[in-house]
Amino acid sequence: MRTITLVFLRFIIAISGCYKDNIQAIIFGKNNGILKLSKNKPFLILFTLLSFISCKSGKNIVADIENKKGTAHHLTTEDTLYINRAEIDKYVLRVMDEQQIPGMQIVATKAGKVVYSGNFGFANLNHLVPVTDTTRFRSGSIGKTATALTIALLERDGLLSFDDPLSVFFPDAPPHWADIKVLNLLDNTSGLRDPGLGWTSNFSDEEYLTAAYAQPVAFAPGEYNVYENVNYSLLGIIIERVSGKDWQTFKQERLFGPLGMRRTHGVTTRVVVPGGAQGYQRRDGRLVEAAPEFSQSVWNLADGSLWTTAHDWTLLMSNYLNGTLFDSSYIDGVLLTSRKLNSGRPVNYSFGHWIGEIAGTRTAEHGGGVPGFRTFSIIYPDKRLTLVLTCNFSECGEKEIAHTVAGLLDPDLRISNLTPVEVSNPERFSGTYYYPGWGETKFVVEDGKLYHQSDWFKNECRMYSATGCSPDGEARFEFLTSDENQVEALIYYDSGYDKGWWIKRIKTDQ
Repeated sequence: MRTITLVFLRFIIAISGCYKDNIQAIIFGKNNGILKLSKNKPFLILFTLLSFISCKSGKNIVADIENKKGTAHHLTTEDTLYINRAEIDKYVLRVMDEQQIPGMQIVATKAGKVVYSGNFGFANLNHLVPVTDTTRFRSGSIGKTATALTIALLERDGLLSFDDPLSVFFPDAPPHWADIKVLNLLDNTSGLRDPGLGWTSNFSDEEYLTAAYAQPVAFAPGEYNVYENVNYSLLGIIIERVSGKDWQTFKQERLFGPLGMRRTHGVTTRVVVPGGAQGYQRRDGRLVEAAPEFSQSVWNLADGSLWTTAHDWTLLMSNYLNGTLFDSSYIDGVLLTSRKLNSGRPVNYSFGHWIGEIAGTRTAEHGGGVPGFRTFSIIYPDKRLTLVLTCNFSECGEKEIAHTVAGLLDPDLRISNLTPVEVSNPERFSGTYYYPGWGETKFVVEDGKLYHQSDWFKNECRMYSATGCSPDGEARFEFLTSDENQVEALIYYDSGYDKGWWIKRIKTDQ
């Protein structure tokens, strides 16, 4: 009787809110191995068909992202993508079932219009609360994009310059900070290292700075591009010192408010957030509530500490295409441009985005993660397409899901897997390679196979060309040789990208 009652309640929710995705998850027994109702499939099939009929009207609509009053599934204007919602839904539900993902939001826009929006699974498994448009997820590091845009607003106001040395804002900074500029923080080229205070420690801004001052720099400013949270944490302190307000308040006033992001705000520990999802992680093969909780001091840093929704974050991403806050020349020339390192090699990070190309199409993307949550956002400027994904699971696989959905939206964006080939002498690539900030990484050969190895993993790196290997068929390593045909470095290319990181070989095993 309890099972039938649960099914009936889910049916009522489906009719009232058109949550087709959640009903699909239940009817196919796909609610992540948590709610298996296969014995009641006749009831579920009937209820689901009725709910589909009740939701049929209004599905083929165009919703402006600035005026989202529901879920838009198809675009029928002149700027058209052919959206096969059923194909995307089927893919997402399959992945959620395989990976035991509790809940997820996905929103995609084309030229400022929502072309796909899906809410899947549950925000809270204990109470079977479904994910909706208004469910809030913790942002993780995609929040860095908002920090970068806020700094850009202050620069436009004339309150700071990207070329300002950090001593302007931190007069007590040590001598080895003297040549570091604001732009180095924005592009992750500062050479600074995280203070190492821990995720559960309580500290003030002054204590954070003291710990940061004590860290030696990993390299001179502009020598390398190494992602470190300290860069954006310092930008948050700069926002406060320049504006006279805490960064959360200032972002609400100048960024989130003007863009209509009503459900995006800072994180406060042990405070109930209306519509806030519960985060989950896997332990011993089972889903458990994510722990530990970060300290409030950590949440007070501006490197990604927000609650948000996929719809809200889409408003922020659409700003890059519709010019709400900045004109197109500033967006393309400053915010989404790849600058140069001192060596002339490209910087792959700019103002809170990884800059690259997929299948010849420009991209700007970022992922985020805190215990129990993963997020991902990507902009395809040339396609005028954005996609945002949020989920409440630590092992979501968010990047692969987002790229796959983008490929289903536009075939030009599909990432082709690499085909392995036979190489006679993989030993020539073995050895130790070094990138400042990341440290050492190794390649070893066992039984004629090349492996990428670190202290915590060892993955076969299958050769797909005479000088290239891939651990997963998408990301790849391309080995570089000297005029004497000796391997002296490699370039690491992330999944689907045509720009990568140059990593020097420092030791050979031959």
